[in-house]
Amino acid sequence: MQCPACGRNGYRLYVKCDTCGCCFCNHGNCDGTFGSLILKGSGRAPGSLCKACGKGKLKKL
Repeated sequence: MQCPACGRNGYRLYVKCDTCGCCFCNHGNCDGTFGSLILKGSGRAPGSLCKACGKGKLKKL
């Protein structure tokens, strides 16, 4: 299994933003499905604020 966003083996997409639609695996250095996003913090917990757009909530996939 490989994350389609960052390409790391052993990870799958974990959360998706309900506003901008970017997805992340649960690896802390995942770039997201849009690639090379400028993140405004760290953390991928479901229900937290999206670190890419700063507006949406991360929903578990």
